[in-house]
Amino acid sequence: MYKNKYCPAFLLVFLIIFTAFALNAKAVNIITFNNFHGRLVHNESNFKYAPGINGFIIAIQKEVKNSKGGSIVVSAGNNYQGTCISVLTKGAPVNDMFKEIQLKASAVGNHEFDWGQKYFSIWEKEGDFEFLACNIINDHTGKPVVWAKPYIIENVKGIKIAFIGIATPDTVKTTSMDHIRDLTFKNPIQLTQYWINFLKSGKAPEGKPDAIIALTHLDCTQVKIFGEIKGKLINDLCKKTKGLDAVITADPVCGYINKIPIVQGEPFGESLGILQLKFNQKRQLLTIIPELSKVHFLKKVKGKQYAGTMILKKYESITGKYSKVIGKTESDLKAYSDSVSPLGGWLAKQVKDRFNVQVAIINSGSLRNNLYKGKITLAEVFDVMPFTDSITTMKIKGSELKKIIEHGILSPDNGFGQFYGLNIMYKPQNKYGNRILSIKLNSGQQIQDKNYYSIAVTGFMYTGGDGYSFKGAEDVKQTKVELRDVMIDSIKTHAIIKPIELNYFTKK
Repeated sequence: MYKNKYCPAFLLVFLIIFTAFALNAKAVNIITFNNFHGRLVHNESNFKYAPGINGFIIAIQKEVKNSKGGSIVVSAGNNYQGTCISVLTKGAPVNDMFKEIQLKASAVGNHEFDWGQKYFSIWEKEGDFEFLACNIINDHTGKPVVWAKPYIIENVKGIKIAFIGIATPDTVKTTSMDHIRDLTFKNPIQLTQYWINFLKSGKAPEGKPDAIIALTHLDCTQVKIFGEIKGKLINDLCKKTKGLDAVITADPVCGYINKIPIVQGEPFGESLGILQLKFNQKRQLLTIIPELSKVHFLKKVKGKQYAGTMILKKYESITGKYSKVIGKTESDLKAYSDSVSPLGGWLAKQVKDRFNVQVAIINSGSLRNNLYKGKITLAEVFDVMPFTDSITTMKIKGSELKKIIEHGILSPDNGFGQFYGLNIMYKPQNKYGNRILSIKLNSGQQIQDKNYYSIAVTGFMYTGGDGYSFKGAEDVKQTKVELRDVMIDSIKTHAIIKPIELNYFTKK
């Protein structure tokens, strides 16, 4: 039994005041995504679910429509590289999609450099958006690159939202050095504070913003929603700068660092990150709430015209021939594992045999999808291996080969490197640098420190990608043979692909 079924007087007054405040408050929603990687076609067999272009467009348009005050759509980078249709067209259909969702700005992701630097201005023009990065410096001029602005200010119904762009300094490790050789990726903390101060002082031609958001491609991790968000740079950004109102990251998170809201959706368009900003009538920021919004596959309605479908049709003449079947596989070949993977081991063997070397090593990040049981098309090979990367051969001392194996295969900071030609026994409990107990060639011959051995690696690795070093290498040859072509030729030659034994890596 209720003591009083009526609202107490003080609560009634509070509700009246709150309601009046709510009616006068202004709201702006920031809708963000990251690591789309050209996943325009619906696919549930990738490492991650991809809703496809139609589901993605409609999900964003729905969020825009549901935004009570106004909205801004932004990306945190890695937009293009990843699928056959996007690789062959250099991202053209992704830009068509960006125009459809009215993208305003994008951070610069590390994979934006996979085709060099010449496409940034093209992408901005074709997609009708701005690239943002305050910490990429042109070594020749000593100034920020001309194809990315340090910030933009968007005006939504009188509310001014500033975005400061930040690229990850790790780009120097995750991108071919040939594509970024004249660039310096500075630690963003001081530069971010500089632009925060610049914006808050009202020096920008657009005027003083009402909120400042960092649009970044900085890595971070989070075990559960609103749990602790880990990552050195993302924590430094929130704890060592003053004046940021929110941060958009490169990885799926939703929570707070130092009371600053942090958000990002899942890759391939699986979910969107949402920042709900509320202001009073004086345009003073009151609250920011981070949220995640799931994107679902859109089942087509017969006879209905979808913008995404029309976009894909424009490129059928380019991609049609890539539906050709080139071979089969008897079973699934998984690309990733906590050791040498079935696909990685098989491909490393093909490289070893193709170039007649003793050892072949492939960086794990070159493989982006599994090969699934059944027919294999050229398009599927591009989805597995979207990156253009050639093979480099050389001879290297056994002592350096051991360091390479330790770094690339057992390092806690790298994905598990894929290799063939060695038999290794290791103890993961040992201190890094002393985990290899035994390393032999497939023939059983023990690797000798002073002897030279022939190896083949990807060009990405040879130029320092993932932190690899090939100090003292001799007889270096850049073959100009693409790793993707090695896979295609091997599939065509064998017709039916069979997994190889992966018992050459033993944990003790």
